[in-house]
Amino acid sequence: MEWLTGLLRFMREHNYSRVETRAEQVAEWTEMVIKASEPLLSSKIDSWQTGVNRNVEGRSVRRVLGYNGNGVHYRRKCEEVTAGGFQEFAFRM
Repeated sequence: MEWLTGLLRFMREHNYSRVETRAEQVAEWTEMVIKASEPLLSSKIDSWQTGVNRNVEGRSVRRVLGYNGNGVHYRRKCEEVTAGGFQEFAFRM
């Protein structure tokens, strides 16, 4: 919540009304999320938490749907993004 509040404050201070993640950052974050989940047993089974739902057509491929890594690492990454002026994002007026 604190980080998101900081992002919204940054947007208000710079008169931005829209924000989106830059494509290269999406790829980097996705790789980090996948790497964090690899050692977990939960990433090795078919379930709704890994994107598999036998009741829904086309939902048979296992994938990582959320960050399952270390909370300290996550907070550190958020702090780095903030300290860098949110360069990972593209802002629009």
